[in-house]
Amino acid sequence: MTAIALAVIAVVFLAALLQAATGMGFGIIAGPVLLIAMGDTAAIQVTIVLSTIPSLILVRRSLDAADAALLKHLLGGAAAGLVVGTLIFAAATVDDLKWGAAVAVLAMAVLSTGVHERRVMVRRNSVAGRLLTGLMSGAMTATLAMPGPAVAAWASASGLKKARTRATLLIVALVCYPAALALQGITEGVPYRVVDECLWLAAPVVAGTFLGQVIAGRVPEQLFRRLVTVLLVLVALALVVR
Repeated sequence: MTAIALAVIAVVFLAALLQAATGMGFGIIAGPVLLIAMGDTAAIQVTIVLSTIPSLILVRRSLDAADAALLKHLLGGAAAGLVVGTLIFAAATVDDLKWGAAVAVLAMAVLSTGVHERRVMVRRNSVAGRLLTGLMSGAMTATLAMPGPAVAAWASASGLKKARTRATLLIVALVCYPAALALQGITEGVPYRVVDECLWLAAPVVAGTFLGQVIAGRVPEQLFRRLVTVLLVLVALALVVR
């Protein structure tokens, strides 16, 4: 096994662990690394499939914290965003996706520090704001396999509680991922390479998700936040350098 393959296994394992422990997005950590390692747009489809695994494992414990009205608006916007994102994905090059991922990762790095948590800057009950957030989330899912940054930014700006933010992100992702993959499959097809990559990376994703659940309450969340921030900055730098 090559050094690159071992590095990818380590990254998807750690991304799944952090997803389970903190609610931070698996795709925003693993997706850019897969883009660099694979060097083609199929990396986004691999990320979508792998990201669905921890979402399925974790969704049961998040259902009680979800807000049905909020989800309705976010998913309504995401439906349009998925179509827009699919069109962008079809026209984008690998370099385009890398630059887009770098911007999204840097934005998430800022959010992961928690610097905006106490600043309520937008109206939480604004239907237009929720729909626009959903649209951006759907577009980023279909383009970069990253439904989280738009929702996380809106939740931070509106003062949404952590538990509700995590539950909302998880359910939005769980709905958007298969929809995005289906739309990409219709427009671009799904190469066999996606199936091959997913088969050998599924095991570390499952292992990381279960380990993350075990240690979630035993390690300070602030430590996880710092680790996530460092990882995101390193990933963004790697994307820019590449």
